[in-house]
Amino acid sequence: MTRHQAPSEAIVVNPGESIQKALDAATSTTGKYVLVKAGLHTFPATLRIPSGVTLAGEGLSTVLFLDPSSGAREAMINADADAHDITIRDLVIEASSKTEIPQDPNSSRSYRGGYNRGGILFRAELEGQMKRISLINLTIRNATYSGVCISGAAGVTVTGCDLSENGANPPPGPKLVHNLLLTHCSGVKVTASRLVNSPFGCGLALDHCTDANIANCEISRNGYYGILVTESSAVSAQGCLIEANDFSGIMAEFLSKGNEGLQFTGNRIQYNNGFGVEAYAVKGLKASGNAYEGNGRGPAQEKISPEKIYVTG
Repeated sequence: MTRHQAPSEAIVVNPGESIQKALDAATSTTGKYVLVKAGLHTFPATLRIPSGVTLAGEGLSTVLFLDPSSGAREAMINADADAHDITIRDLVIEASSKTEIPQDPNSSRSYRGGYNRGGILFRAELEGQMKRISLINLTIRNATYSGVCISGAAGVTVTGCDLSENGANPPPGPKLVHNLLLTHCSGVKVTASRLVNSPFGCGLALDHCTDANIANCEISRNGYYGILVTESSAVSAQGCLIEANDFSGIMAEFLSKGNEGLQFTGNRIQYNNGFGVEAYAVKGLKASGNAYEGNGRGPAQEKISPEKIYVTG
């Protein structure tokens, strides 16, 4: 993570102090910047993030942990349905039910944890109601629910983030929670991020989104598709490594109206159990310049079909 210089007027939170009180206080200050210092920060209830605030840590040494005894699921939610101009950066959200690393790390993997916990859930009541949400240099790990779920936002930026081991099998069930899930969003940019190792979900799922660009990301070893695009338009992916996902590397699925204006170009797509690119009834699809190797469904390693077929995995 890149260290970011906090402004001099930032509200500083040391381990043991209340992050929520600092966030609430920031809404009445000119700086609207909360700096969470290095250390483990255990908080008693889901953090409600107000508009116009930057919440920043000091990199991997700043670990945020929702107390399991709270009974809450998400570490963070939006304070208001019309949330806007929120930046969260340079910190770790540990979504496991404990912070200690066991002698055998595999014993504590999220799908074995028996808990239902998520990372960030920002949800609006109307499409485009939230505006300008930025996630920068975040690590979010070990959530059985989605690592990040944003619904109803215009202007979503995900840069330099590491989302791993999120999206297991609590309700609503496997294949419905992911490392990164964006629904009814527009103006999306996902750049230079790792979206990996979801036990039962995708690295990235876009549902009813428009104007979304995914660039220079690693999207690997996920239990479902690498990238899943559903009922969306003007979505592009380029310069990504899409590798060793349990289903196809990229899936553009058809539900009712289908996708439109998709471009998948210049990606390295390899060793996925399904096709490199799989698409159904897409209007205006460009899939070119991708380097395929070792994908598992047919010599062409892609399936581009005009059929309006709903694929069940």
